[in-house]
Amino acid sequence: EETCGFITNRLYTFSIKHPSMATRAEAEYIWGFVTTIDNMMAAKDETVLSFIDKESFYQKYILDEVALSSDSNITSAYFYKKRDENILYAGPPWDYDGVYGESGGVWHDYTQTVLDINPLRNTEGLALDWYNVLYSFDDCKQEIVEEYKQVLPIYEYYLQEGIDSYRDTIYGSVQMDMIRWDYGKN
Repeated sequence: EETCGFITNRLYTFSIKHPSMATRAEAEYIWGFVTTIDNMMAAKDETVLSFIDKESFYQKYILDEVALSSDSNITSAYFYKKRDENILYAGPPWDYDGVYGESGGVWHDYTQTVLDINPLRNTEGLALDWYNVLYSFDDCKQEIVEEYKQVLPIYEYYLQEGIDSYRDTIYGSVQMDMIRWDYGKN
């Protein structure tokens, strides 16, 4: 489906969404930028923190953990870089049909507690390990915990009060997704 992409040295595959028809020079630049970040993550080099937007990464990490996203950093994980910055941003959030234990019409029983912000849920080697690396840095871990404490009331509200309304809002989209991916009736 994608017209342009690359594979990092650690064999993570990325698609380039914009520019949609990247030139070779643009693709090589983007590959170099992302591969540099991936290599720093692999080395657990805290210098990587000067190349990422920590706030967007923390927020995306928490969202993926709270939602128990089965696709977290395996597929449909978006990142972007502003033209005038050397910073990678996480997001926008996308593809949350397989959340809260539901994945393709199959219910998964995740036994880890979300409250621990467990960084070890996706360790099969398929998912980017960037969240795990960030969580391994003591300062980042504390900042992630503090961010979690800030957003927890919002998540609790939506889970307890707003989820039925949200379900009604996205019902049609869910049905189309099930047709698109041939999940069958649910």
